[in-house]
Amino acid sequence: MALKMRGNVAWIAVAFLAAAAASCGGKPPSAGDRERRLPEIQPNSLHMELLSTPGREISLDAPEIVFRNALGTHVTQRFYEADFAELERLAAIYRGGMLTGSGIEKLGPFYWAFIQDMIVDRDGVDKKAPDLISAWANRYPMSPTPYIATAFMYDEVARRMESNGDAPAGRERKQRFRDEALRSLTTHWDLVRADPYAHGMKMRLISAGAASDETWEEAFEAAKREHSRRFVIYFEAVNSAPGMSDSPLSAGIAAERIARALADTMGEDGDAGYARVWWSAYSRSYIKYLFENGWVNWPRIRSGFYKIIEDYPEPWNLNNFARFSCIVGDVTTLRALAPAVRRHPIDDVWTYEHREYCFLFADATAEEIPLEPP
Repeated sequence: MALKMRGNVAWIAVAFLAAAAASCGGKPPSAGDRERRLPEIQPNSLHMELLSTPGREISLDAPEIVFRNALGTHVTQRFYEADFAELERLAAIYRGGMLTGSGIEKLGPFYWAFIQDMIVDRDGVDKKAPDLISAWANRYPMSPTPYIATAFMYDEVARRMESNGDAPAGRERKQRFRDEALRSLTTHWDLVRADPYAHGMKMRLISAGAASDETWEEAFEAAKREHSRRFVIYFEAVNSAPGMSDSPLSAGIAAERIARALADTMGEDGDAGYARVWWSAYSRSYIKYLFENGWVNWPRIRSGFYKIIEDYPEPWNLNNFARFSCIVGDVTTLRALAPAVRRHPIDDVWTYEHREYCFLFADATAEEIPLEPP
């Protein structure tokens, strides 16, 4: 994809690419890397331990997104039915690091259930939720789960308020919700610290301005000490780190530092961790800018994606690998992935126009994608 230099941003590319190249010696991808054979994609790699209620099991043919949605529905229903035993059963299983078919922690979709529309909106949490949380905590006084779920709820309220304007009164209410979310964690820190999602949420809240005696950097270092190999620490870090909203250069430097930190803990699987951090960071506008202008260490990210789909050959990973290949203009890799993506498309990964655009150029003879994707 042709680089488009606007104004005085060319120097950003020089500075950032120099840093990125250092992580892989600045070497171009080898022919072997470009021609790696894809594993057989398995759309049936999900576990059956998910639900305890008969008749609610998920088909083994269900793709990743179906698993996430079904887990969210199940958790929400069990919460409103005060079935705290089932919530504790799932949390205890998932807290040990159990992964989905795509290789992410199941504990994440478990907690995401507590930010669904049934429980929160921009005006607050459902009026039943505080009493249910209190009953849950009373039933299981040594469990971290209700306190972390509370933090997710109140943080989500603040996030939704943020997306609907930022009047002074709204800013004060957002601050109160975020302060309450952080208090839910810090008041019970000896309980919740064993859960990596408590650390991730703490970093997010400190970055968003919740009142804390701890800096973001101190929270990140503590999280790494206690949960150095848990992905959520680095995913939350790359989305909340100071500098991620300042400029493409500062965002790129922060993301590179965090990606290397995870890679360094993973040994020979380091490239996979590196790729996952950049993948997670793509939701940030400056990171999108770096990808779309070719200012990321794509050879290392691509190597990581190959490792991911070798270890977790799930269509979710395959489709995302193809999407990123298209974004950076790597038509050779896109062509290699396109047949499998066509067999196992995941609509949630793409807009229809973007996928059709990428397939168009995967089939074309040109070696570069000359246009920006929609």
